[in-house]
Amino acid sequence: MNKKTFKISAKIISISIAAIFLDQLSKSLMTRFFPELIYRNSGIAFSIPIPAYISITIAIFLVIAGVFAAYKFLDLSKNLAIFAVSITLGGALGNIIDRTISGQVIDFISIWIWPVFNLADSFITAGILVIIVFYDKIKRA
Repeated sequence: MNKKTFKISAKIISISIAAIFLDQLSKSLMTRFFPELIYRNSGIAFSIPIPAYISITIAIFLVIAGVFAAYKFLDLSKNLAIFAVSITLGGALGNIIDRTISGQVIDFISIWIWPVFNLADSFITAGILVIIVFYDKIKRA
């Protein structure tokens, strides 16, 4: 691994860890101080029921595929690409941590007609949206 690749990887790991920390902290605080507002989601997206071991397996596969795709198709020398990949990865890992520990994800953000979600879901959504919207600026040449 050359110096440039190491720096990019270190940035991605650092931002991902920060996203995981914020996600896990928010879930912990909500569970402790506002337990009446939390929703325990044992399903996948939109609470579709599926056994935990299957959802964990699918999530791990998607994370690996996503990291591979990011390194192959995105110009990770650009900070916007690094940020988008990092928050997406951090969000995915935050939810995988929940599923691995308790077989469910803690959701607590409820906005109008949207399903209940959490910071990890927000990070995943925001990261993917940034990649889609700015793809022409962050794609590998």
